[in-house]
Amino acid sequence: MNSYLIGLYAILVLVALLIPSIICGLISLQINNDKGYDGGFAWGFCLGILGIIVTAIRPFKKPVVYIARESERKL
Repeated sequence: MNSYLIGLYAILVLVALLIPSIICGLISLQINNDKGYDGGFAWGFCLGILGIIVTAIRPFKKPVVYIARESERKL
């Protein structure tokens, strides 16, 4: 019975550590994709919130498209 509880405790600790890492990984992956980079899951998975910050401060890879208004085109 005692070894069963130890195994259950180990599984619960593992799940409790993996869930936030996976969530941080998915957030950093989405930020990276929005900025035009491939990947980025490992940043959030390995570094947690610090990985999200790292991907958030990276510059955009895609050029920002500026669409002129009709009044600006006539100039």
